[in-house]
Order: sequence, then C-alpha cells, then structure tokens
Amino acid sequence: MIKLLKTDDIHKTVSFCILTPDIEDRNWDVITSEEIIKIAHDFGANMQNKFLNIYHEDNTQIEKT
Repeated sequence: MIKLLKTDDIHKTVSFCILTPDIEDRNWDVITSEEIIKIAHDFGANMQNKFLNIYHEDNTQIEKT
C-alpha cells in the first residue's frame, strides 16, 4: 500500500514515497539509500536533457521540444 504524504487540491497534486531504502518493495527488491540518490540524480539529468522513455521500454523515448 502506498502512503500519501501530502495532497494539494489547488495544484491537483499528491506526494508519496516511491522508494524507501532498505525496505522490500512490491517487486521484492531491496534498494540502498545510495542507489536511490543515484537514481534521483540520473532522473534529474535525464529530465533536463529530456532523455525520458515510457515504462523503461526501448525505443519509446519522448521527443525533445
């Protein structure tokens, strides 16, 4: 179950924890805090360069605008 941390009706957003270090996730994986930090940094870099894809599948890159 995902625990909501915060909701904002004005901006229509919700905040929740996607990854928790050293806790087994829904895929039975356990991830360290160092791995989570690396993932966050990689995501930020990819977001800035718009190197994103859909569901981590090959050949589904979102085009730069």
